[in-house]
Amino acid sequence: MPKNKFPDSKAKRELRRQDARRLEQFKLQKELKLGLSYCGMPSIEFLDIHAWQKILSSVCAVELDEENLSDMRIQWRTLSLDIPTRFVQDNILMRISSRKRAKRKRKQVCPNNVSAKRWLNEPCSPFGC
Repeated sequence: MPKNKFPDSKAKRELRRQDARRLEQFKLQKELKLGLSYCGMPSIEFLDIHAWQKILSSVCAVELDEENLSDMRIQWRTLSLDIPTRFVQDNILMRISSRKRAKRKRKQVCPNNVSAKRWLNEPCSPFGC
C-alpha cells in the first residue's frame, strides 16, 4: 500500500473518536436510521471510514490526484467495509461549493416568472433574468 502523505497521529485518532460520538448523537437525534453520507478526502488508508463505519450509509471519496485516486480504489477493494462507495476525481473545495450553489439555486425563487427550465439552467442576476 502506498504511504499516506498525511500520516495518522494520536491526536487525529482522538478527534476521530470524539467525532464518532458526535456523529452518532446527530444520527440518533435526526432519526437517520439508514446512517450518514460521507463526502470527503479519506486518504488511501480510509481511517475516518473505519472509525465511523457503523454510522455511515455511503461514502463519496474525493481526491484530486489521479494516481492517489487509483490507489484508493485498489485499497478499497481489500477492505472489508460493506458501504456503497463512489470515487470522484475533483478538488474538494470546488465540489462542495458547487453542490451548495446548486442546492441554493433550487431553493431560490426567480423574481421575473421565467420558465422553470430556463431558471434551472440560468440563475438570476441582480439585474433580472
